[in-house]
Amino acid sequence: MKRKTDQFAMVYAAEYFMGKCAEDSAPCPYPIWQLGRRCAWLAGYHDARREGFA
Repeated sequence: MKRKTDQFAMVYAAEYFMGKCAEDSAPCPYPIWQLGRRCAWLAGYHDARREGFA
């Protein structure tokens, strides 16, 4: 059985790849206690926008 955090990660990854978070000011979807995931999400999100994928 997957952990609850894995389910959240899959949901947010799907929304991200579907382009649902299209604003630079969009908050990171991961909770504050997942700082590593938050940083990775924000870095990937802004890299994608810079390259024109989002």
